[in-house]
Amino acid sequence: MGFLEVGRPIPWEALSLDVMKKVKRDGLLQLLHVWLLNRTREDTNLYWGDEQEMTMVYLDAERREAKLIVEAPEVLTELRRREATGEWDRSLMCCKQLFLVREKKTFLRSAEWHPEFGNHMIEATPSPPYALSVEGVTDVEESMMSRRLKIQSVLQSLYGNKAFVMSMPAFPLLGVTSSHLDVTSPVEAVDLTHLGGSDALRIADYIWNPGNRHNLADFLEGSVGIPKCLPNPHPRFPTLVHNVNTRRGTKVSSLIKAFEDAYTFETPRCTSGSCSTACSLGSGKLGSSSFGSENSPEFNTPVRSCSKVVSSEASTPATGTSTVRTSRKERVEGSVWELSKDLEEFGSRADISDLSRHTRLPVKGFIYQDCFAYGMSQCCLQATFGCPNVSMARHLYDQMVVFAPIFLAISAGTPALSGLVSDLDCRWRVLEQTCDCRTDAELSTLKQSRYGCAPMFIADHSFLDEHDSLFNDQLLEHNEEAYDTLSRFMDQRLALHFATLWTRDPLVIFEDKIDIDNTTRTDHFENIQSTNWNTVRFKPPPPSPDGSTLPYIGWRVELRTPESQLTDFENAAIACISSLIALAIIRSGLPRPADENLSEENAAGDSLREDSWMFYMPISQVRENMMTAHKRHACTSEKFWFPCPADPLVTKQWTLRTIMLDRECGILSKLDRFVSKEWRAQRCSNQAVDTYRLYSNFVRQRVLGQVPTNAVDLRAKLTSHEDYQSDSVVTHSMNYDVCKHAVLTGFNVQTNAQQPALGHIYASSSRTCPQSIPICSASPVIKQLATLGTAVLPERVYFLEDKPNTTDTHLDATSQPEEPLIQSCL
Repeated sequence: MGFLEVGRPIPWEALSLDVMKKVKRDGLLQLLHVWLLNRTREDTNLYWGDEQEMTMVYLDAERREAKLIVEAPEVLTELRRREATGEWDRSLMCCKQLFLVREKKTFLRSAEWHPEFGNHMIEATPSPPYALSVEGVTDVEESMMSRRLKIQSVLQSLYGNKAFVMSMPAFPLLGVTSSHLDVTSPVEAVDLTHLGGSDALRIADYIWNPGNRHNLADFLEGSVGIPKCLPNPHPRFPTLVHNVNTRRGTKVSSLIKAFEDAYTFETPRCTSGSCSTACSLGSGKLGSSSFGSENSPEFNTPVRSCSKVVSSEASTPATGTSTVRTSRKERVEGSVWELSKDLEEFGSRADISDLSRHTRLPVKGFIYQDCFAYGMSQCCLQATFGCPNVSMARHLYDQMVVFAPIFLAISAGTPALSGLVSDLDCRWRVLEQTCDCRTDAELSTLKQSRYGCAPMFIADHSFLDEHDSLFNDQLLEHNEEAYDTLSRFMDQRLALHFATLWTRDPLVIFEDKIDIDNTTRTDHFENIQSTNWNTVRFKPPPPSPDGSTLPYIGWRVELRTPESQLTDFENAAIACISSLIALAIIRSGLPRPADENLSEENAAGDSLREDSWMFYMPISQVRENMMTAHKRHACTSEKFWFPCPADPLVTKQWTLRTIMLDRECGILSKLDRFVSKEWRAQRCSNQAVDTYRLYSNFVRQRVLGQVPTNAVDLRAKLTSHEDYQSDSVVTHSMNYDVCKHAVLTGFNVQTNAQQPALGHIYASSSRTCPQSIPICSASPVIKQLATLGTAVLPERVYFLEDKPNTTDTHLDATSQPEEPLIQSCL
């Protein structure tokens, strides 16, 4: 979660303009000190690491409910204690077969544990980081599996056999509340416009709350679904929520199109208050349809597929399980969208916020989320790559900006939000909207939220110099004072990059850390840098410990778009493929300057020679690709802008199948040749090559549609669930089964009724013969998984034999893209 300083945060309304200006001015001075100290540094030993975010969930098999465990500080304390002492109990040691690979002498790679925004989230990073090499891919999945098992071990010891860890990006019922009222008896009319009174009527019962240690009726910053206990108590996080809302002047507003099914706009509201999520999504007081007077509309609409049916002629619940069929008109009037309005009917953002006091779905057809916490409570997978120098870091940044939408589409895993099935596959747009602190006046001058697509390319090589206007084709808002200051010490393009960040105000200022040493601290720089959440982040080295010595860490680039995957294998595959692309870009070097005797066309063509990794396109098309990546089935069905291999100044639209798998110019084909070249140069082992092939085969199968994205898989599980009513609503039982599936899949465990887990599929696709190592069936972790109510079979984890495989990988005829890249460019 970026920069995590501890102190006394200043609320937005108490911030003076002088303090704001000082923080922004000193942030520039801190940046310049780091720049002047590190601008000529060269690093030869390069490393990279992943940041993996996980969710803690309580699965109640008897009640078929899944709830969030909001106890991150307690869990983090125990994780850090055990990491420091090496005290991992038998539940972890019994699974050591997972990590003993051949001649490895080590067991359980260390990890660092960090708080994330959500109190139900844990962020884990490898310690030490991996080597940025082909050989480094052999360590990643092992590290991720160990982190998952370590968290599970702590959860089991602290909270018992119903506490689990999973890596699903979004908890499907986040923000869905239930009513306190017993609607089986008449209730006095309630003033719907009184926000304070509403808090006594609803409860965030998607939070696990043993002993009532949390007040689940105390909501955060006027949100209709997020309680105050959801953010991590670290002072940065609640302050972010408050300051974003206060600066903006109204609650944030995220609108994500709901998946429209046969009965989406005819969902009747249950009057029992207990049968499904639809009860708490509906109209009425703050989205709870389970209250009202005896003559309220809630008591005049029959309920479909509910055991407590209210007929149109009765004011008390009927008994039995029969469903009373009604006319379309009656069902629409009792719909969860009954009080919703079309988007065109709202005059301002404040109007949407006002209507949300009456219904959780103020805008018809859209999932509404009204708090910073909705976006920041989702889990992602990020990777940071070390670079040899600042020029290569700038070049790598540009290339990752192009790849960021592709990795978002490949990793798509968010098919449901706030109790409704979404029409999108990814989480990113929720983050863009819920982190938007722009005032109404700024909407016309600042074109995007502070969480969004990287705004420009920043490399300092000749190719971008010659074609800057073509690729950086968007007008940039920037801070003139910051630009003038920085451009005296660095080139204009890099100065402009940082000046775009300085258009934003610092969001969290600690009153006891305003006056600090600008030569040994970078708090104010990071205050702004870490709250500009773009698809890719250009990361200068950390501050010098004494103001003059080079820090151990150099220039870095962070890829931020991938969504957290259900399994460690998928997470490792996506992280490793991105790291190898980064390595190939670094190894290929910066583009060669154009020879004065060459024509412009030949010079441009030379810059994209076969062993070169350079891809540029107009930044406006990168933004369009980000929009495309969100669409349902984007990984297999949508077309993305990408440079033509035959002419790097021209772009066309292709599916990811073509972009990734083209025999000559596809990304994976180029990566195959790069890895084979590394093997022939004896820079990696047979095991590393085989591990790479396993991961590249997974990506191939995903873009071909043979292995669905998590979003496709989870949406199918939701819409085919026995309790699904074709109304886009996610019920508690559906949420339970999906979370249970995420937990089991994350541990590579299958039930008797399931298909073989992911490891089986991907291992069988490898060209080498795998040997299998079974997980110990006596492991307490396996026994705990068996408590979920089904007979659990331990899946087998595969490690590849060390058989050399040095031939270049080519796709068979059935896997070839439909249109070769070069031919389509001619």
